[in-house]
Amino acid sequence: MARVYVNPKQQVMDQPHRVVALAKYRETQEAGTEFGRLMLSGGVTPAQHEAGIRYAELAAQYRSALLCPSPNPAAMDLGRVGKGKGAGMADETALVLQTRYDRAYESCGPQRLQVALREFVIMDNPVSNALSLDLLTCGLDKLVSHFGIDKSMQITDRPK
Repeated sequence: MARVYVNPKQQVMDQPHRVVALAKYRETQEAGTEFGRLMLSGGVTPAQHEAGIRYAELAAQYRSALLCPSPNPAAMDLGRVGKGKGAGMADETALVLQTRYDRAYESCGPQRLQVALREFVIMDNPVSNALSLDLLTCGLDKLVSHFGIDKSMQITDRPK
């Protein structure tokens, strides 16, 4: 028999992937992803997390401009792969997105850092060892500088 929750927040906090986060952060949006939980556990700073989120959003916009499928979709439409810019997207808009993404990608540094960002930020895979975490944080530091994010950013409680 399914459990009935009176408190929806408790239901969110009891989800298996959120249990690993500190109790005070379990209902936050960040606790819903591997990358967010890495920030909540202190593996990356809030500024690095923000840079990673901006990079992932930019990568998603770039994929959309090229009509590429999402790397982690609910359902993939393989019929749209490689058909050029997005439906109805102006060439200038697609070019601006490509330029913004290329600059962010190139600011990440060597290929090892770019691969780490793809694996742990875009694909949202768990970080399994110290070397991977070091590569990820180094790449995120470069993105913090690229996006001009304040390095002293802190986790703040969001209004409920």
